[in-house]
Amino acid sequence: MRSVWACTKCRKKYFFSMQRLILFRKLPNSFHKALCKWPNSNTINISRARKQHDAYINLVTKPTLYPFNYTKTSWIVLPENELYPDCCFVEDCAVSLMPNVLLLTNPVESSRNGEKTTHNIFWRNFASTSPQIKIEEMEDDEHCDGGDLLRIGCNLFVGVGGRTTTRGFERLKDICDDYSLKIVPVHVGKSALHLKSLVTWLGTDIGFVAANNEDGKNALGTILQKTTFRQRFNFMDCAIAANMLRIENTVIHHPKANIENLQKENPKIDFLSCDMSELNKADGALTCCSVFFEYTNAKRRFFAKQLKPQHSRLFTAKNPQGNFPLQIYAANCVF
Repeated sequence: MRSVWACTKCRKKYFFSMQRLILFRKLPNSFHKALCKWPNSNTINISRARKQHDAYINLVTKPTLYPFNYTKTSWIVLPENELYPDCCFVEDCAVSLMPNVLLLTNPVESSRNGEKTTHNIFWRNFASTSPQIKIEEMEDDEHCDGGDLLRIGCNLFVGVGGRTTTRGFERLKDICDDYSLKIVPVHVGKSALHLKSLVTWLGTDIGFVAANNEDGKNALGTILQKTTFRQRFNFMDCAIAANMLRIENTVIHHPKANIENLQKENPKIDFLSCDMSELNKADGALTCCSVFFEYTNAKRRFFAKQLKPQHSRLFTAKNPQGNFPLQIYAANCVF
């Protein structure tokens, strides 16, 4: 995770690391009242759901999942709010559009309106630590769930026909224009809550996984028409298993996912199972319980070996030995 910037004084490009923040939120005791597309939430076992959610957090934050970037990864678990049974599904309220750009969404369900306040306060306080972080926000009449957003390269695929409204889509279109993203609507059928319930993207080496039903195939077909790179995909017989989470060289999947082909095609990728059966009853999945946000370090750390000796006066520290990439802080470079 490195980024490239040019100093306005010497026009030389410098490389510096990106940081990663992972956000979770605790599961409330009122979770049995969570919204669901099908009326089966009254069967939720709160104790089991909390254990599964805690296990999910422990798995996602496992050091071995970040062999190269663990020291640059941090995470925060926000406290639960009993007034909002769905508050553990943090991706619906905030989603990363790209490094340094975060979108605060506006869930369409009125029972989730209060969740916006917590996310607004947290992310704006966090953004104040780095001038590079940009926060985009939706108005009260513009609705979108983060689970409907799937970014692949310069394309932002948006699930429409479900939780994302026409006004919400128009607002997303304006935001994408500001960041040179191409927005593509993808119809979400009646069998799924969000776009990511039908299709997820696991990187160019693995490709797509999609639900093996009509809605999943239609959504995948729309996405494939707009992508120009090598198109690889696998269908999941269990619809909920189409939602997977890729973390560097690891893929976290549903226990019922038929991953035999994925394992055969990608022997260097680790596949880990995570049971979220109780959260599935409230239409929850793997990606919706966390927000991954990559951002530039607030102090703009640089690698000393990239600096010109004649410009060392611009920095508050120097590499005393010159034989290792000491990270130092830029004082007067303007970007």
